[in-house]
Amino acid sequence: MAWIEVQLKLTQPILEQVSAYLFALGCEGIHIADNKVRIYFLQRNWSDEVKNALLSYISIFDSAISKRSLHTKALLQRDWNRKWRESFKPLRIGRRITVSPPWDLSQQHEKDIEIIINPQMAFGTGHHESTQLILMFMENFIKPGMKILDVGTGSGILAFTAKKMGAQQVVGIDTDPQAIKNAMENAILNHVDDTVQFAPLELKHLNRVEFDIILANINYPVILGLADLFSGYLKDRGLLILSGILINDEWGIYNKLADLNYKFIEKSSRKEWLAMVFKKQVA
Repeated sequence: MAWIEVQLKLTQPILEQVSAYLFALGCEGIHIADNKVRIYFLQRNWSDEVKNALLSYISIFDSAISKRSLHTKALLQRDWNRKWRESFKPLRIGRRITVSPPWDLSQQHEKDIEIIINPQMAFGTGHHESTQLILMFMENFIKPGMKILDVGTGSGILAFTAKKMGAQQVVGIDTDPQAIKNAMENAILNHVDDTVQFAPLELKHLNRVEFDIILANINYPVILGLADLFSGYLKDRGLLILSGILINDEWGIYNKLADLNYKFIEKSSRKEWLAMVFKKQVA
């Protein structure tokens, strides 16, 4: 079986906007490193029509994209397997979280919170700064017995971590059915498939349950769009832990949530990325 590797330069926010469409076109996997994006298609699913559709859709979000920005090369099955596996190494995050692909569990130790992710999407392998930032906040704020909602769950990494930290109830939602499929497959690898709930839903369609903490590793426009809804799913004095925010957008998030009666608690940054923690005030 032959593969096509498509190479593009895209920023993380734009890739978040277009990743669902890439999978709808037939993409089998995405890998990000240093703002270089590698998108993988089976050769039989790649054509000039797919290439043009891809470029046309991305140009909605990045007007500078052109055919000259896109490079392709063919890979044999063995080369695909090797490149894919080489891209994802075990990773230690915070004090005791380890994230590993299922083919390399060498970094996991008895006292760690051990997370296994079979990477099939662009986000949620633990290698991006936004995921690392929110996982480290989770270490500080999640306590046994809590109810946790993960909005934009992706691979499910935050949901699994919350459950293994002792959360009583964990729900993960995502508008991308491919993400939910990946999350459910990863739930089996992490032995939490019968204790973590996943659903392909928008937040506004989720049954009203009050959670102790809402996690959202998404992006600035989506956070702003959901901000008014978060309160309806969060207990008084509950925490909203946000990531996927560019540092330049900090005040937009701060001002929006202040207007909604949230108290700012803490923030942390890595490179250009920021995570923030807010507490819902009693009305």
